[in-house]
Amino acid sequence: MPKLIWLLSGSLCLALAAGTPLVASGSGEEVGACCGDDGVCRILTQQECIDEGSNYQGDGTDCNPDPCTKPGACCIGIECQILVEVDCLDANGVFQGEDTVCDPNPCVPLGACCFENDGCVVTSRDACESSDGSYQGDDVSCDPNPCAPTPTTKYTWGRIKSVYR
Repeated sequence: MPKLIWLLSGSLCLALAAGTPLVASGSGEEVGACCGDDGVCRILTQQECIDEGSNYQGDGTDCNPDPCTKPGACCIGIECQILVEVDCLDANGVFQGEDTVCDPNPCVPLGACCFENDGCVVTSRDACESSDGSYQGDDVSCDPNPCAPTPTTKYTWGRIKSVYR
């Protein structure tokens, strides 16, 4: 007799035996992996999965390995939304990867921000300007430092006065 593993899914009690299809106990209906919009995999009947608007992976499929794609940050312009990759691409967005987040917003362009002390920080234009910095442009790096001081030549005070007399 094969070893049985019992799973509880919602109101269903499932018996899983090696090499046999997953079947909902008492119903005779086959079950399989069901992927929700949140990327969570659950074992449900096809009808249960469809009723909740999820994606049924087929009779006898299971959640190990996980067949569900996970949502992540999707940049549509500078707006960030949590979507699965296919929905992001359908919206002409740029998918940032599974399990990525929108806080902080990965869609806002970053660049070098220079401060009076010749310090450089990569940040957004708004954050730079609100900190009294000088934004150097999108995608500008701090290496090499774009904030290096303007070269100067040392003169005596007498020489400077002579230029203006």
